[in-house]
Amino acid sequence: MKILDFNMSAEYCSDWGYLEALREVAQNALDLDCEAIYKIHKLHVVVTTINTEIPLNCFTLGVSQKSDGAIGKYGEGLKLAMMILTRLKTNPVILTGCSKISGQFRPNEITGEDTFCLVFEELEEHSNNTVFMCDMLDSYKSEIQKKLTPFGSFLGKPEHFDIVGEGGDIYVNGLFVCRDSELTHSYNFAPDSIELNRDRNMVDGVSTALAIGYGNYGEPKQIFDLLINQAKDVSMLEYYIPTRMKSKIKNIFIYTYGDVPIVKTGQKVGGLSFGYSAYNVFKDSGISTTPTPPDPNTPFNLLTAFCVDNKRFMRRDEQNNFEKLLHRSKGWRAADVY
Repeated sequence: MKILDFNMSAEYCSDWGYLEALREVAQNALDLDCEAIYKIHKLHVVVTTINTEIPLNCFTLGVSQKSDGAIGKYGEGLKLAMMILTRLKTNPVILTGCSKISGQFRPNEITGEDTFCLVFEELEEHSNNTVFMCDMLDSYKSEIQKKLTPFGSFLGKPEHFDIVGEGGDIYVNGLFVCRDSELTHSYNFAPDSIELNRDRNMVDGVSTALAIGYGNYGEPKQIFDLLINQAKDVSMLEYYIPTRMKSKIKNIFIYTYGDVPIVKTGQKVGGLSFGYSAYNVFKDSGISTTPTPPDPNTPFNLLTAFCVDNKRFMRRDEQNNFEKLLHRSKGWRAADVY
């Protein structure tokens, strides 16, 4: 028996619990891109990766089997999962190659504090598979199956993203990350299309990923409906929509409304009114817009009117200076209100 001390107290990652630990175990198997079996038994949770062993050096922090671009490339996730599950007294065990690896807290020889250790025991028989198991906590079963979908109805590994329901749930490779209730649909993203934080509970770049995905691979009628409903799902579409998709959106618009001009919501001119994102996509797709009449209250127009009424009272130098001021006022424009 050999002991590897990670010098982590039981309070480390105190905000992680059973579900977060199992998520790391599932994510580790998914990242290895091998055949894996995920099972919830009455007494145990078991994950088996077929014909894949974990080299013992990968139990060092900073060493991992994952690629450089992967979340978890520094090899923390599985070790933290073992620590959390040991803290929760669920008896986690990994069987890989000729080794049985379990966790325990024991007094550190230097600090005297109880710190997390992995215990390595040598097995008589070698296995090409890796098996993880821990005790099953019954109260988590439905949540595991919903949020860690490899244990239930696996959502799969999408090329970019898949729509997997309604309500704004965000998954990556079938593992729940967070919820954005402002989104119309729920999505399962490919890991290289968005950015996850270290704890895999926050995500950046969702709007951009959705815009790229919808613009290049989306169904035109579905995109059109999201635009009409001012859905956050397509809030960035105007920046990423390709020409071929614009022509399809234009055809659907004309079929639905006819060849009528559009205006932004809030403009006091005639035409069909749309929110900022929809208006810009429709305009860029070739839908005509209602010309905005000159605003008499801009600095240029107000100063021009003043000049017409009062120029005869000005001396030549005053007239020249006023004309310079008029010229400068042409650069003013009202800010867009989104």
